[in-house]
Amino acid sequence: MIKCSINYKLNLKRIVLNVLLILAVFMLFETITSYGLGKEEIKTYELKVNDKDTLWDIASIISSKNNMEIHKVIYDIQDVNGMSSSKIYKDQILLIPIYD
Repeated sequence: MIKCSINYKLNLKRIVLNVLLILAVFMLFETITSYGLGKEEIKTYELKVNDKDTLWDIASIISSKNNMEIHKVIYDIQDVNGMSSSKIYKDQILLIPIYD
C-alpha cells in the first residue's frame, strides 16, 4: 500500500510539472508573437505642430493625399503617438504614419 501511495505522488508531481511546463511554453510563445512576429513596423515621420493646427486638419491633409478615411488617419496618429485624446499643442512633435 505504501508503494502505491509513493508512486501516485510521484506521478502526480510529474503531471503537475508537465502541465506547468506546457503553460510556460504557451505564455512564452504568446509573448514573443505579440511583441514582434505578428506586428508590422509602422514607418513614420515627425511633424512639428503649428499654433493653429488641429489633429483633424493634419489628418484631413494626409487622408486626402492617400485616399483614406480621415477617422482612420486620426486613429493611426493617436495610436502611434500613444494619445488618448485629440488635443495637440503648439511645438508638439507628432509621429505621422507613412502610407505606401
